[in-house]
Amino acid sequence: MKFFTSGILLFLLLQVNFTNAQGVQFQAKADEIVYVGERFNLIYTLNAEGNNFRGPNIQGLMVLSGHFTSSSSSVQVINGKVSRTVEYTYTYVLAAGQEGVIEIPPAKVNVDGTIYESNSL
Repeated sequence: MKFFTSGILLFLLLQVNFTNAQGVQFQAKADEIVYVGERFNLIYTLNAEGNNFRGPNIQGLMVLSGHFTSSSSSVQVINGKVSRTVEYTYTYVLAAGQEGVIEIPPAKVNVDGTIYESNSL
């Protein structure tokens, strides 16, 4: 009987679809003010599984390294409802090469066949 009960539980868990509580969000962030020669991070975060990340054409800043990709995920079961969250992070290490106001254009990423664009900075 114990095997039968655990088999039913496993079957039910496999039948539950993973849900993402929110829509796809793709956001850029970095320090607003940096000094010439100062290192800083440009970080893009994506709350879905994406591919073909295309970073921006960064002009007026020195790209010291990157992009580096990291990811995290978690699964939660509450009252029989299964939810899964993921986060992908794409990081550049930059330095200001000159004084002035510089705009960083948006990056792009593909999620399930749809191209998403981040904010510009």
